Amino acid sequence: MVLPDAIPEMTAQNVAASMSGCAGQRCMAASAMVGVGNVDAIIDKICEEAMKIVPVKNLGAVINEQSKERIEIYITEAEEQGTIILLDGRNVTVEGKENGTYVGPTVIDYVTPDMFVAKE
Repeated sequence: MVLPDAIPEMTAQNVAASMSGCAGQRCMAASAMVGVGNVDAIIDKICEEAMKIVPVKNLGAVINEQSKERIEIYITEAEEQGTIILLDGRNVTVEGKENGTYVGPTVIDYVTPDMFVAKE
C-alpha cells in the first residue's frame, strides 16, 4: 500500500527492488502495489527506478520458457482488459543470451481486482 504522503524516491527504490528481487522467484517479492489517493508522482518514480533494472545485469531469468510465456500472456491480457502498460518487459532479448528466459521489468497501471493479472 502506498499513500500520497510517502517519500517518492524511497518508495520507488523499495518497490522496484522488491518487484525485481530474484526475478519474482521468491515468496517475499512484491508483485503488486496498491496506491491510495493520488500517487501518480510516486508511480512515475517507480517507472524511473524500474527502468534501471536490466536483465542479466541486475535481473535474473525466470525459471523456464513456459514461465516466460505465461508472464507475457498475463501482461497481454491485462492490456486487452484496459490496463495501461507503463513499462513493458515483454519480448526482451539479451545479447549473447538470445535463448534466455528473460522478462524485463513491467509496470501495469489501472489494474482492477477482478482482472486475471491481479488474481494470479
